[in-house]
Amino acid sequence: HNMEMPGVLFSDIQKLSLGEVMDLVSNDGVYRYKVTRKFIVPEYFKLIDGVPEENSFLSLPKKGEKPLLTLFTCVYTSQGKERYVVQGELQ
Repeated sequence: HNMEMPGVLFSDIQKLSLGEVMDLVSNDGVYRYKVTRKFIVPEYFKLIDGVPEENSFLSLPKKGEKPLLTLFTCVYTSQGKERYVVQGELQ
């Protein structure tokens, strides 16, 4: 959620740069992801029979591909009509 409050929830994901590292901390440890893609999408996206289009940011990695972390939040200035998306590969 983007509350336009610096440092709160996902308010700052648009500031991430390609190649920057994101750490996901869980009870199992720390997972390090490197930012590989960032872009803006509309609030609604197309699914075909409940499945995202090929190479969509919603697609799961194929066998042999690195696990992905996908973060997205509202673009505050678009009244919720667009989303920032940031993806990173597990390092």
